[in-house]
Amino acid sequence: MKRSSVSMLFFLLACAQSPETKLEVSTSYLMTGASGGAVLYLTNLDRKTTRTIILEENETTLTVENGNWEFVSVLWAGDEPLKGSLKCDRKTASLSGTAARIELEPSIANCDSDFFSPSAFRNAGATRALRLVNCADTSSVSGGTYCDDSARGKAESYRIRLVASDAVADVPGGPAGARLASGCIPAAPAPNSITATTLQLPYGGPNFRPSYVVDTFKDPVCTLPLLSMRLPQGLAKPVPASSVAIPSPGSESFSDLYLEASVPDVVATGFTGSIGQLVARTLTLTNSTPRPISELQLFLPRGFTYEGGAFPGAGAVCDLPLALGDDCTLALTFLMDTSGARNIPMAIDFNNGHPKKTMINLSTYGY
Repeated sequence: MKRSSVSMLFFLLACAQSPETKLEVSTSYLMTGASGGAVLYLTNLDRKTTRTIILEENETTLTVENGNWEFVSVLWAGDEPLKGSLKCDRKTASLSGTAARIELEPSIANCDSDFFSPSAFRNAGATRALRLVNCADTSSVSGGTYCDDSARGKAESYRIRLVASDAVADVPGGPAGARLASGCIPAAPAPNSITATTLQLPYGGPNFRPSYVVDTFKDPVCTLPLLSMRLPQGLAKPVPASSVAIPSPGSESFSDLYLEASVPDVVATGFTGSIGQLVARTLTLTNSTPRPISELQLFLPRGFTYEGGAFPGAGAVCDLPLALGDDCTLALTFLMDTSGARNIPMAIDFNNGHPKKTMINLSTYGY
């Protein structure tokens, strides 16, 4: 049965002389009508350090140092991770090892605060929903329409992850509770670049920095990785210069996150041969991003080498920088060691003004 109000109770028990406080967290409300997830941020105000814990178990016991602490709770009241109304609360306490009790009562109204999101990212007292804008280049973003048509990026689906520093239980969408991940979000069909979501996320501020990762994919069902974009300072904070995401207050009830989601096109013939055979093939990368690629590094999987032993391989040409439309050819060999068909992932790092990572599959067939 769903409950209209929830509370989070902390029982702090320790001996008077103890340098630490034992923290019992009662979160029985989590399993009552909501499975959108809950996160606890514990900040040691003396040391200026924060632990981010994704909660799902009803009862959790933690041990923390004595001192001045800030407790921040964020939860989603929906039936899927990160879905539903966002609810927040925040309290401070001085812990000295003696018994203490703190009550956090997350509510929608409590999220209407500059602490959780700047006013530009809130509307009518609620956190604005996230809108993703898929760009090939964000250098001239303006007005929310720059990325449409031919400037649309290659992302065909997205997944948003909230990253924790440590965790106490497994959660949907995350290994061992290390993250809280949304479901797959299909991108708006081309040529439209703007995808509206229903996700209400705390955007963060000077003293509250929820860490996110935005994963983009080359297919509409989140199976072919494109780029992952890290926002360790929250959505509303200025992101590092190397980032490929730009947060901006949007129109109506949305806030926009512009994503530069574009990687080089890759053409590779399949590696086919008998078991034990050294198979040689050429791989071609074409810069389809709007800016020159000045740095390029491939991480060859086991069994693959450059023909002749050195990059880019005998007879191949890969001169940097690669302007838009330029090709880089690579001569690779593969020692066929397994029968049947396989797709072997290969990571690529490149820099076109922003450091980026992508992944491609090299197909092999042994007989």
